[in-house]
Amino acid sequence: MVLAAKSFTCDTNMYYEETPGAFFDALGGLTPSQYCRWLWRRNSNENGRHLYVPVGQTKRQRKVISSLSSFYLQTNTDEDLYFTPNTFFDWRRKALLSGLCANYVEIDTSIERMLTASESQQVLDEVLQQVAASGTPSPNAIVESGSGGLHLYWFYEMIDAFPAQKLAWEAISKKLTDRFTGGDLWHVDTGASHDMTRFLRLPGSKHSASGKRVKIWLSEQQYSFKSLASKLDVVYSPTVMESIRVSASVVPNETPLPRSTEPENSTPARHSIANWWSRIYWHLSSFIRSSKRIKSGQRDSVAFIAFVALRRITSINKAWELIRELNDKHIGLTPSELEQYLSSAVKTIYRYKKSTLVKYFAGAGIPIPDFLLGETKRWNVSLGLTVDEIKKRQIESGINSARKRSERNRIAIFNAIQTLLSRGTSVISSLSVASMAGCSRRTAQRVLASFGTIVYPPPAGEVSFG
Repeated sequence: MVLAAKSFTCDTNMYYEETPGAFFDALGGLTPSQYCRWLWRRNSNENGRHLYVPVGQTKRQRKVISSLSSFYLQTNTDEDLYFTPNTFFDWRRKALLSGLCANYVEIDTSIERMLTASESQQVLDEVLQQVAASGTPSPNAIVESGSGGLHLYWFYEMIDAFPAQKLAWEAISKKLTDRFTGGDLWHVDTGASHDMTRFLRLPGSKHSASGKRVKIWLSEQQYSFKSLASKLDVVYSPTVMESIRVSASVVPNETPLPRSTEPENSTPARHSIANWWSRIYWHLSSFIRSSKRIKSGQRDSVAFIAFVALRRITSINKAWELIRELNDKHIGLTPSELEQYLSSAVKTIYRYKKSTLVKYFAGAGIPIPDFLLGETKRWNVSLGLTVDEIKKRQIESGINSARKRSERNRIAIFNAIQTLLSRGTSVISSLSVASMAGCSRRTAQRVLASFGTIVYPPPAGEVSFG
């Protein structure tokens, strides 16, 4: 199978290259029923407040665009355009979803540059192989985003976005993303794939960085929402899903436990929001620094959640100072991109549940710390690890820190010796070495003694260590 061909097969389904109009017809039209899809474009003003802006009038009365041609005329460009697969009563918010038209999986590339033709072919082949091998229902549409990534769609006739249906949509979405293991060149963006309000690249538009058109492949495969759920072993019945939703949100009226006769511990729990967010920030900071350089597909998410954590523990000015330092050294966004991605976090103090943070971390490719997975009794005690395991990790961390500090001192002292020798210093004292290396005199003496004559063998009597 070759990308340049006009058709290819996946399992037993044949895919044909189609027009953007055919894609939207399969999705239910550009404006299905009385509801709307939001259309977006990348902000042409690099210094603008937002990286992406909606097309048309965003304040009532809404201006409706009913065709792709009028959309292109309104934007005055065909580059970096986006749309929402699902529909809304009003603004693009989960609470205002009117209809569910599709589930989707976003495949992102894992390298900094655009993929070559052969690499794009490899990604498509691997994705299709994993679809077939895992028994995943074949997607109705496969969209090449232009960078080498893919968007997989499972269309169905629009259903009303009632709470029970939203719950089922999320279960289907998780089942779909769990079927993919990724590859050397690609990974699944779970955050985007699990977001029912997400906007994705518009088929037929152009990817500005690569200059390639967003290409569409359609199959004749048809699903209903219920049949797709059934194929993925998601139990879907509006009444059943509603009962699950309600039972999850209502605390059962259990028989109260007998009151303990033991005296309660009067020691305060010491938990505070600032301490909790401090743990999150230091975990993020450690991940960012150990990664050396964050991958391009993760940069915005990592920068955003790190800034959200900083806003909860320090002043806005200090938060900007720290996030800019992290960005310059490890994240790699441009200053204007960083400001645009963080614009909402500047104005809003976000309050996330632990379950929300777990999803966010997973979607951004950030390791999930144990204190987000278990019940937290106090800010510094998590049920995710045993006391013995915590002590073991603390000891290992202390040993590693001491080893790194020792290595830094040895390098600094060695450099100080070389500098003093280059200046023609005839007598090198431990005090001068310690002063130049920024360590204690005792440390300098110990390291100098370990060097002996290996580093620089001086003529007898010329160099002494005091």
